[in-house]
Amino acid sequence: HTHTHTRTHTQVEGLAPWPVQLGPEFIHGDENSVLKEFIDAQGWTCREYEWPDRYYFGADKRLVDSDTADATDPDVVEVHRLFDELPGVPADRDVTALTWLRDIVGASPRVIALAEAIYANDFGCSLDVLGMHEAQTEHRAWNYGDKYLVLDRSLRHVAEAMGRGLDVRLNWMVKEV
Repeated sequence: HTHTHTRTHTQVEGLAPWPVQLGPEFIHGDENSVLKEFIDAQGWTCREYEWPDRYYFGADKRLVDSDTADATDPDVVEVHRLFDELPGVPADRDVTALTWLRDIVGASPRVIALAEAIYANDFGCSLDVLGMHEAQTEHRAWNYGDKYLVLDRSLRHVAEAMGRGLDVRLNWMVKEV
């Protein structure tokens, strides 16, 4: 079951006890990835980027490489610390990343704006939709590395290649999964 929030952000329900975001048109991580192995087997290529490779600070109209921003900008350091440590995330209920940042950890407006641009974008949604249970689960289980891979074609081609030879039926009642 999906909910479309914008033309590019979709949310799937039923895969986990919280909505799961379907992200943008890149592959995050090149380690331990069945998807990357499949792409390699097709003979397709990817451009590699570090995550994040650069920051654009819109208010200042400046593009900064990640090494410089990580070393000189305390708000960049803070947003990464928060998403690395995930302090104060409630165990008894899910909250959005926006609620967590604003009401639980008391992050500054600039840290919240950075979280929107860096982390929510990475999940393919906005902070007011990103659930912190999803963020915690991914943080604990992530073993794919931090590279961004951009395929030399649309990810639609991956889905089409994976679907070749499958008996796909639309508008059929599912009896068993």
